[in-house]
Amino acid sequence: MPLVVRPVFHQVLLERGQRSGRGRSSREISGRKAMEEHLRLGRKRESLGSLCGGFAYDFNSLLVPLIG
Repeated sequence: MPLVVRPVFHQVLLERGQRSGRGRSSREISGRKAMEEHLRLGRKRESLGSLCGGFAYDFNSLLVPLIG
């Protein structure tokens, strides 16, 4: 999995609390992206399971009168 970074902007302060400008750094968020992908796939599987369950219920309802 490729490394994913997000830019982070912050203010740079002097010793007396005065602002001297802005700074920029990066934060690594690869783990977060992997977790989001894992959750997305889980939701997709859950919705597919619900769809298949509904189909099986309807199919069973059609078979009951035929079998007896």
